[in-house]
Amino acid sequence: MTSIEFIVRLSNILSRARAKELSDLLAGISSVGGATPVIPNEKDLFTSLMFALRDAVTTAARDPIDQELLPVLGLAHYGDAAFVGQQIATFRSASQKHGIAANPDFMMLQVHLRTLQDVVDGLRKAVLESKETPVLAGQGTFDLQVSDYDEGAVPAARLASVLDDLRNLYEDIGRSLGSETSALRIRYIESGSDIRISLEGAGDAIRAISDLFSEAWERIRNRRHRDATAAFASLRDGMEAVAELRKRVKDDDFPADEAARLERAISTRLESLLSQGVLPQHIEAAESFDRDRVLRTVRDVKLLGAGTTEEATDAESRRDSPAS
Repeated sequence: MTSIEFIVRLSNILSRARAKELSDLLAGISSVGGATPVIPNEKDLFTSLMFALRDAVTTAARDPIDQELLPVLGLAHYGDAAFVGQQIATFRSASQKHGIAANPDFMMLQVHLRTLQDVVDGLRKAVLESKETPVLAGQGTFDLQVSDYDEGAVPAARLASVLDDLRNLYEDIGRSLGSETSALRIRYIESGSDIRISLEGAGDAIRAISDLFSEAWERIRNRRHRDATAAFASLRDGMEAVAELRKRVKDDDFPADEAARLERAISTRLESLLSQGVLPQHIEAAESFDRDRVLRTVRDVKLLGAGTTEEATDAESRRDSPAS
């Protein structure tokens, strides 16, 4: 797991748990203490916040990555409905705030949630804000992920090839659009098992690259091995960048031989990047979809040829498909 993913996941858990509200409520009660009565609104708010904490923990427990964070974060036991119910009953039975302030479970929870929130805020400032540099007018950003194909790491040679293909694709797209492009800049590279890369360049070229990946992904995401080759063969004709090139040639605004070269180059670079496991981070981000399986199929079509049989890939598709 990358540091960015850790921060985002932890932040999401705490947000769903309404951790800051719960910590602030308990801190406020502790600061008053004494014989001050606990008012009904405070009891109702505590009940609501504890249910939010329980629901956040049970939701995280259903995620294979988040569930590994819960014991480390010290929150796993808050997914136990009986334990949470007991905590709510204890709070609601208290008539005076000093009774709550003297309860070690409540005060430990307050300090624990505050500490976790401080950790997230500190990491966000140190890691994320340092990477969120201002983007100049007319520039755009493009965040992508390089899959490790569940093999544990991305080889350095593949990463170098990906960066070279991205630079060439960016320059070819710029020429096809007839626009001046600034140099493609790496904003950051985040390494985990997969690798995340954030790029910055001319806005129109960056948007065109993002659109190319989206178009290509729609064509290959549901294809099996025997169909992926045909999808690649038809991909070039469906590219908006290629359509724009052909329009410019028709309007005598671009040399036909140079347009043909660029068509081949853009198509080849895009196919090469897909075959090396590259996808924008936003694609399928909100869906439960096996990106790595599709990317392995693309890799096998483009790089292994006969080394991967149609029957083997069909078998993998059946194995990965939900049972009917």
